[in-house]
Amino acid sequence: MHTDIGNQGQAQSAINEPELFYAQLLFEAPFTLDKDQILAELTKEFLQVDSIGSGDNVFLYAFPEYSAQYDDKEVPMQCAILTSEIPLPSKQFDSALQQNWEWQEAQEVIPRCQYHFTITDLLSRNLDYRLRAECFQKFVIAVIRVTQPQAVYFKHSDKLVEPFTYVDAVTDEQPDVLNGLMNIRFFNVSNGNEGELFMDTLGLYALGLPDFQITFTAYDPNEIASLLTGYGHYIYQKGLVIEEGSSIQGLQPDQIWICHFMDSFVPPRRVVITMEKEK
Repeated sequence: MHTDIGNQGQAQSAINEPELFYAQLLFEAPFTLDKDQILAELTKEFLQVDSIGSGDNVFLYAFPEYSAQYDDKEVPMQCAILTSEIPLPSKQFDSALQQNWEWQEAQEVIPRCQYHFTITDLLSRNLDYRLRAECFQKFVIAVIRVTQPQAVYFKHSDKLVEPFTYVDAVTDEQPDVLNGLMNIRFFNVSNGNEGELFMDTLGLYALGLPDFQITFTAYDPNEIASLLTGYGHYIYQKGLVIEEGSSIQGLQPDQIWICHFMDSFVPPRRVVITMEKEK
């Protein structure tokens, strides 16, 4: 995939404001939402589940073990299932399919999916991002097990996943906690030097963390992808411990890259860490 690289300056802030998570569960045939089955599955994942509302188009649940301070009181995080009869736009997943590296069958599955519902979170932005991600993923897992979708799409990472491969990944003894929440993108640079490539992470910004980006010509994209994945997991586990001008190990133990906080070269606009070779 080709892109023009923007000429962005240094970021005014190292912080991205957290955004509400969105995951779409996709189906080839009409689905049924059984609130009793969903609640039963949720009780396997959570210590306490409060079903606080349901209607024709919404199912809403609160999770007191995942509570955050709002003003002078503790408020539990909520997750919602939102249904819609509006058809999916025919090209909605084009960019996700172009940057789909882990599930090649998606090219055949996605065009057959004509039905969907959306999962999102509410009252969660004041919660530690790791707890927030944990709660959201447990909710998604429970709903996947009940409804058996053919695909799941994560909006902020623009990533499609095979549902039960995703479930296995995030519930493993060593869970891949960013399996759906972060994607790695690859572009040929149209307006750069000959053979110049661009790669970035996409999705960390929704957690309030910076994504990563790099332009290069002489490296193996697969090695860069592994490195970016490692950086993403590092900052997820440790928090924002990287500062402007910090050094970070590159592909080799003796290779040093310098980190700069910048606005992203490629949309969506967000704060990213740009890595440059030490001069």
